[in-house]
Amino acid sequence: MQQKRVIITGCPRSGTSALSMLMSHATNAFICNEMGLYLPGQSEFNTKIRRLSNMWSQGKEEQQPFGVQTKGMKYSGLTPADIVEYQKNESYGDLEFFGDKHPHYCIHKPLLRHLRKNLPHFYYLICYRDPLDTIASFIRKSRAKDPQPGFWFCNSIHEATNKWIQAIRNWTQELYHHVPNIKIIKYEDYCYDAEKLIGELSDFLGGKL
Repeated sequence: MQQKRVIITGCPRSGTSALSMLMSHATNAFICNEMGLYLPGQSEFNTKIRRLSNMWSQGKEEQQPFGVQTKGMKYSGLTPADIVEYQKNESYGDLEFFGDKHPHYCIHKPLLRHLRKNLPHFYYLICYRDPLDTIASFIRKSRAKDPQPGFWFCNSIHEATNKWIQAIRNWTQELYHHVPNIKIIKYEDYCYDAEKLIGELSDFLGGKL
């Protein structure tokens, strides 16, 4: 089966994880969780899949940082070897939709240019959340007891606001008008009506989830 490839991105803390998990609960779709499948050079993907494979063989696959990824894989009946095959072969397996969720695609303009130049046939889902809620989430996560490093880390509201502006500006300027298959998904919409969202996604992707 020829899969349709999907990339979910958007400003961090805008609902990319929730959308990828929602789609991965469909029997004919799987979205990887920040595996870097389509980053230039694939060094991030190669490093992560090697580490995941080692943890999988040791029965430690649900430990961080792969907890979300492996839970989705087990739900879909996939192994690390399947992910490698799906990544390099668009005709592999029975999935109709396969892809990657990664906010980093929209953090750096060169990555967006890489996507639009090399993967123009992909389907792009851009998550957008109320700016006030996104910025507040940046600040809350930054003030957690043991915050992990990330784009969202900030020391002030001003810094958080500038990071939000950067991410939004990047995808609006470098991707939105440059690929044919792109859809903006509002976080608030699928919080209130996931069924309606699934219908809209099915229409956009040209296949029922």
